[in-house]
Amino acid sequence: MAKKKGSGKKSKKAKSTDDKTKTKKVEKVTYDFNTSSLAEEFGTTPRQLRMFLRRDFPQDDKFARYGWNEGDPELDKVREAWANRKTKSSKSDDEDEDDE
Repeated sequence: MAKKKGSGKKSKKAKSTDDKTKTKKVEKVTYDFNTSSLAEEFGTTPRQLRMFLRRDFPQDDKFARYGWNEGDPELDKVREAWANRKTKSSKSDDEDEDDE
């Protein structure tokens, strides 16, 4: 007796639909502020801000995104730390000019 063509394909198809149902749905989280909007507020690039955040506000998840809502205490800390960072760098620039 000859086997029917396609009999093996049905089992593969059934497996692929089972795989699709097992995938996790990730809900998209929206924030009032992200690195792009905050960088614009600070007058810098999102890349420079992300480098600053990685150094001063590390996250557990390497692939996590930075985002804050209005009133978030961490947002206030980030703004304060950025302001202090800018002050320190401008002071060091002034000191270099005095040496010349």
